[in-house]
Amino acid sequence: MAIHYLRHLQALPIVVGDPGTGLIWAATLQRTGTNPAPYSVADRAGHPGYVCTGGRAYLLKPIDETALRRSVEKFKEMQRLYGAARLELNLNALLATLHATPAPQADYRDRFLLKQGTRLVPVEVTEIAYFFTRERLTFLRTWDGWDLLMEHTLDELTEKLNPKHFFRANRQFILHNKAIGRGHLHFNGRLKLDLNPAADEEVFISRDRAGDFRAWLGE
Repeated sequence: MAIHYLRHLQALPIVVGDPGTGLIWAATLQRTGTNPAPYSVADRAGHPGYVCTGGRAYLLKPIDETALRRSVEKFKEMQRLYGAARLELNLNALLATLHATPAPQADYRDRFLLKQGTRLVPVEVTEIAYFFTRERLTFLRTWDGWDLLMEHTLDELTEKLNPKHFFRANRQFILHNKAIGRGHLHFNGRLKLDLNPAADEEVFISRDRAGDFRAWLGE
């Protein structure tokens, strides 16, 4: 039944989208016999973001607007050349759909389960003012001023914490934005920070990181 259907089609369907997560739109391919012709809406050569495989053409995510426009123009060209069944493609609607698709959310930690002696202590991220290192050990400090030992390094924590709320100030500190009291211009373009609760040592932002720090605070 399927072979009979293919032999009587003037054009074969072509899927343009993400092979792993879903379709974006459908177009057509001219056939020769029972196989699709080697001509496709999306041509890999010279066009990053395209791939043709198994008689289907895919636009790979992230979708580039220029690539999408080129694909639509090729589709329309095929309609003119081969007289394929009319399929309306609204480019503006396609672009609006792509732009409206929310970016995937990173899986940031909401809490940590800390081992304190023989006890396991859950700590919500909202309870943490900052993280710091002391003698090669990592600690967190709560808003109440309690210090708790952690098994994670600061490098590991940087990947687990939401950058909207936490900033890697230097090799010794990761700070919550609400823990920052005042900043002071310091020698050689550095910034000196007052923290709340207060840190046991002076906290500096290097000159190279000062611009990123100010942008993070919303300057």
